[in-house]
Amino acid sequence: MASILARISVTVSCGWHICSSTCTSRTRCPTATLYAYTLLQPDAAARLGTVFPILGSPAGLAAEATVCAQLLQTVARGDNLALEDQLRTWAEELRHR
Repeated sequence: MASILARISVTVSCGWHICSSTCTSRTRCPTATLYAYTLLQPDAAARLGTVFPILGSPAGLAAEATVCAQLLQTVARGDNLALEDQLRTWAEELRHR
């Protein structure tokens, strides 16, 4: 697991758009998206928070909220149903930040 996250960290810092306060729905944020898809694996999600400190920070809030909202829309269309509970919990956490 750690080696996978290390490789992802290098990839993100070497070319992907990194979460920032400028993230919008047009500039999909890979870090927040990666986090969303690890929500079913709490250990991996927690590890991402240490690898990418932007997650959980005020600067990452816009990206996280955007990704969460987009994925909740896919749930409403019948996709990503396995993530529904975790996405709703994440959305509630984001509302209180």
